[in-house]
Amino acid sequence: MPLGGTTQHLAGYFVLTSWFLGIYPRARYLQIGLGFFLYGGAMELLQNLSPTRHPALQDALTNGVSIVAALALAYAGAGGWAVRVERLLGVGPR
Repeated sequence: MPLGGTTQHLAGYFVLTSWFLGIYPRARYLQIGLGFFLYGGAMELLQNLSPTRHPALQDALTNGVSIVAALALAYAGAGGWAVRVERLLGVGPR
């Protein structure tokens, strides 16, 4: 069964934002969230340039919900997960 557009937006922006929140320090979280929010808005607006795509406010809002969810989890303790995994594996910065 194919995933719907809303599910794709939720998953895509949540995973993308969570990935960067796992790499960068807590002091950068809001910048990362804002950056992905602006990126998502730009991607929606750029769809005006394609004859087969169209921007949708619902998609932009869905992206925002995913970004806020990822930020909430990061602030709750899941942020920096990639750094912790690297330490456990004995790779990365020491």
